[in-house]
Amino acid sequence: MFLINLVHFLLGWVEWEAQGGFPERFLNLAAREHIPLFHTRRQDISLLGGCYARQYRRLRPLARRSGVRLRLTARHGMPFKTRRYRQRQGLAVGLALYILLLQIFPHYIWSIDIRGNREVSAAHIEATMADLGVKVGTARTAFSLRDIQLQAIQSLPELSWLAVNLEGSIAHIDVSERITAQNPPDQSQPTNLKAICDGQVVSTRIVEGQAVVHKGDAVVKGMLLASGIVDTANGALFKHARGEVMALTTRTFTTSVPLQETQERPQARAILRPTLQLFSLRIPLYTNAALPDNFVEQTQAHPLTARGVRLPVGITNQYIYPVQPTLIHRSESQAAALAQRRLEEWKRTELDGATIQEQKLDGHTDTDAYTLTATFRCIQNIAVEEPIHLHP
Repeated sequence: MFLINLVHFLLGWVEWEAQGGFPERFLNLAAREHIPLFHTRRQDISLLGGCYARQYRRLRPLARRSGVRLRLTARHGMPFKTRRYRQRQGLAVGLALYILLLQIFPHYIWSIDIRGNREVSAAHIEATMADLGVKVGTARTAFSLRDIQLQAIQSLPELSWLAVNLEGSIAHIDVSERITAQNPPDQSQPTNLKAICDGQVVSTRIVEGQAVVHKGDAVVKGMLLASGIVDTANGALFKHARGEVMALTTRTFTTSVPLQETQERPQARAILRPTLQLFSLRIPLYTNAALPDNFVEQTQAHPLTARGVRLPVGITNQYIYPVQPTLIHRSESQAAALAQRRLEEWKRTELDGATIQEQKLDGHTDTDAYTLTATFRCIQNIAVEEPIHLHP
């Protein structure tokens, strides 16, 4: 029974009603013409039944010969359900392509995801993997994970470890960068210790070399603090002078922040440049290709996904923000805050490791700017190594 109903559904069938005339003659004529009828039954003065949709037209002349009035009452089956879509062939083609893509795409790599890199660029890793055969459009079975990982490590000496994990159509490449020890200072290079700023020596600790200044001495910027040339009974020896010279210093920082100035700033309204990506093909969806002279850009990718599978199709939006001169107005408090931030940055670089004993801040506003002057009395190491250049 199931197979019969399945055949009826696939071929399509109709229900009809016959009234008047000679219904028995109508059934005999249908049997003589080998037209299969089913579900035939009497209902009051009507004869009800069904036949395949293609056979219904053959029943009409038989009905006229039998004197019965034949009327179609219902339609069933797949041909009638799909009839509404016959005029929309694009929809059917799209549905077929969609099903085909769902079957094919999971067997290929459509996205490369690189994780764990810091110093080594993702573009460099992706290009190397592409040379080894792992790239967008490659079949998942086209390479051995073990072999490709060994080849990648040999091709990327910057990495200590690399693993390729396939998840659907995405190839996750997890890496660990090789830790390279910083080269220590060349101890064989003879050097002097010189002062980086003015000050009064508080203490000295010369590890290598010959001290030139002592506690209580006043020094100026660039003055020799410890020499790498040491006199001995056998003549001069060249040393790599090392050590610390702690001094009481006075450091001054001055900055001026204008209350009104013109800055180059990106505009709030962006120019949208969408691009359709089909595999490795990029198709611009915009007409105006001209760009402003100065701009900043931001890119957002929107790949198409189906049932969790990322497809090699999508839209990439590029937002272009024109940069134009903009007049900036600052209040006195805003200018003071900016000056304070500049001071903190200067302290992190110039007074790193110093012990500040006294500080004095002086901020005032002129007609068009806020000026901040900071004076620090601190104890800091003022010694810096300077190579001794030997001439033959």
